[in-house]
Formats: sequence, C-alpha cells, structure tokens
Amino acid sequence: VVLMTEDHRVPFANRFFRERFGESRGMRCFEYLFGRSEPCEVCESFTVLKTGAPHHWEWAGPDGRNYDIFDFPFTDKDGSRLVMEMGIDITERKRVEEQLRSYMGRLEQSNRDLEDFAYVACHDLQEPARKIQTFTDWLVMMHQERLDEKACDYLERIRGSAERMQALVVDLLRYSRLNTDPAP
Repeated sequence: VVLMTEDHRVPFANRFFRERFGESRGMRCFEYLFGRSEPCEVCESFTVLKTGAPHHWEWAGPDGRNYDIFDFPFTDKDGSRLVMEMGIDITERKRVEEQLRSYMGRLEQSNRDLEDFAYVACHDLQEPARKIQTFTDWLVMMHQERLDEKACDYLERIRGSAERMQALVVDLLRYSRLNTDPAP
C-alpha cells in the first residue's frame, strides 16, 4: 500500500512496499523505483487523477514480480489530491496460469491426436466386419442347401456379431467426434 501525491512523491508506503522496493527518501516514485529523471511515459497510477475514478491494472515491478494494482483517488483533509495504491503480488498465480495454458495446449493436442487415431482405427475396423458379413452371406447363399440347421445358426450368429461389431465401431467413431461434430 502506498500513497502518492500529484507530483509523484510517496509520503507513505507500508512495510511490505518498503522492504520490496526500498525507501523513497523524498524522491519521486519514478526516480527511486526506476532510476528515471522524468515520469514514465504511461503512468497507470495517475490515471485516477485524470478520470476521478478507481483504476485497476497489472504491473511488472522492478523486482521482476507481477502485481495486481488497484488505485483510488481521494482528497486529503488539506485539499490535496492523492492516489492510494494497493498491490497484490500475483507472480505465482501468473506462473500457474501459464503452466495451465501450457497443459491445456498439450491436452488439446493429445485430444486431437486421439480423435485422429480413433477415426483411422474405426475406419480400419469396419472393413473386417464388412468382410465377415459378406463372406457369411456368401456361404449361406451358395451352400445353404448343404448346411444343416446348426451350421446355419452359427453363420447367422457370426453375421449378427459382425453387424454388432460394425455398429460399435460406428458408435465409437461418432463418440470420438463429439467435440468436433455438432451432431445431436
């Protein structure tokens, strides 16, 4: 927490700020924080004095850490305008968010790879099921009069199993495309 005057001086800084950034010793914020002789080109802290409204922004401090900053304009009892600035160190949160983005990117790629694999595997598995059905139909059609009832039953079971296998493969293919196809 710091208080800043219109001329960029810091009449108050809490212990955390002083330990992290040092004492102002009467210098203006841009002098002791950044070693500059003039205010920063874009000074987010003083936006509140221009707008008269609170301001929220992120700051990469000279200590290499990231801060979530909240600035509030107010008038002191002597009529001078001040900025009360509160900052929260969000460096760890930003690091974790970046890790999460990286993990999400790898997960999305893995999902795309799995979808591609499922698509290829499903298409490759349909062909044997079709062949089983075709040859079973051919055996029944060509040799039905020579097959006993038990053999016909076995062939019908083989054909039914091949149909169910093909249906399962088609369902697996549909399931693998749930995220990419807007089908009901």
